[in-house]
Amino acid sequence: MKEKNTSWILLVVSGLMEIVWAYTMKLSHGFTVLWPSVITIAILIASFFLLAKAVNTLGIGLSYAVFTGIGVVGTTLISIFVLKEGASLLKMLSLGVLIIGILGLKLCDKEGEENGLKNVKFTVLTVICSCASIGLLSVATKTLPLGVSYAVWTGLGTLFNVLFGIIVFKESKSPKKLFFMAMVLLGVIGLRLA
Repeated sequence: MKEKNTSWILLVVSGLMEIVWAYTMKLSHGFTVLWPSVITIAILIASFFLLAKAVNTLGIGLSYAVFTGIGVVGTTLISIFVLKEGASLLKMLSLGVLIIGILGLKLCDKEGEENGLKNVKFTVLTVICSCASIGLLSVATKTLPLGVSYAVWTGLGTLFNVLFGIIVFKESKSPKKLFFMAMVLLGVIGLRLA
């Protein structure tokens, strides 16, 4: 029980750190300002390290759902209240649909989730893709609102991970999974239009 409680604490802290690195990444202006860039990279590494520790006990599906949920909500709040990037009805509805879609996808089934953790090639590919996508996210935050760009990044990342699981690891294509994939896609489109 103590290990599980510790894992939950690590998971929440990693999610909160996700908010901090997203915010400092915005301040780094595409990694062109030194100290916000250094802070972003340090907190990003620590955040993923804590997430990995939590995954060992709680599993990838639940951990990633909580992690991204904290990140999307937190960066949106930072975007609205700290960066004054605004909040429209469409943005809030799209964000809600996206969060429900992400959580639904991550919690709807656990089939095949161990494959990615035990496959070294998959893990290396994930790290490379994550670094590339974070670089692209930093460029996007130079011109787009942080909350929107982070939510779209998270939503598309989740969609691609699910598709990868279906195609490569032959995970199920349940109606529930397809429904939540559609919700993620609708949320991303709505945020892009907001």
